[in-house]
Parts: sequence; C-alpha cells; structure tokens
Amino acid sequence: MISPHAFAADLKAWVDEVNATATSPARWARERSAMRTPADAPELLEPRARGRAVPDDDGYLAVAGNYYLVGGWGARRRLTVEVTETEVVIRSSGYHAGGFHTVTYARSWASGVRLTDPQHHVVSESGTSRTVSGP
Repeated sequence: MISPHAFAADLKAWVDEVNATATSPARWARERSAMRTPADAPELLEPRARGRAVPDDDGYLAVAGNYYLVGGWGARRRLTVEVTETEVVIRSSGYHAGGFHTVTYARSWASGVRLTDPQHHVVSESGTSRTVSGP
C-alpha cells in the first residue's frame, strides 16, 4: 500500500508532466488546424429542423434523443415536429381529438430524458383558441 505522501508526490509529478506537454504551442496549432470551420460544417448551423413522426404506445414522441409527451390527442397520429436550438414544437396535422393541437416544450440538450410538462399547449377549434394545461 502507498502512503498518502507518496501518492501525492506521484500525482504532482504526473500533473506537472501533463501541464508541460498540454500547453505546448505545437499541440495547440495541431488541434486548431484539425477544427472544422462553419463553412465546412453547414449542417451544424441549421437553425431549425422539421419533420413528421408518430408517438409510441405510451404517447411519447422521440425527438433529438429525448422523449416528449404528447398525450392522448396525438396517439397513433402522424405529427409535425419542429426543432430549434431552444424549443421543440409538436403540431397535429388536422382537426381531430377535439381540435388542432400545438404543444411547445423547452428543448432539452440531455439525452434519454422523458419530458412531460410543456411550456404551452394550445388547442384551436371552430375559429377559437384556448390554452390547456398538460400535454
């Protein structure tokens, strides 16, 4: 077993060695030249993506690695999904299950998260709109 003092000395030697090599100008130049520029990666600058999807049996829609609850109104229906950097907007494609639905969630940049509480849920029917709670 190593003593705490020996461990600390070994750790300090390793940190000093890594710091000495990590800040070398040659390494920074290599890493900078390997970076992609915005002109090389236009797909990274796409402001919004749009598509169509069908929720699973539990009423969740898989979008950008996460699951957003749409509720019973969207079950087994093809929905329009619009994704921006800050929001996920899910819309029904027609008047069904009580009207035309628009659900807006704050986009989660995590992965595998199940979101159930939208920012807004608006139902439009017969020329009127109302905000409802929940998905």
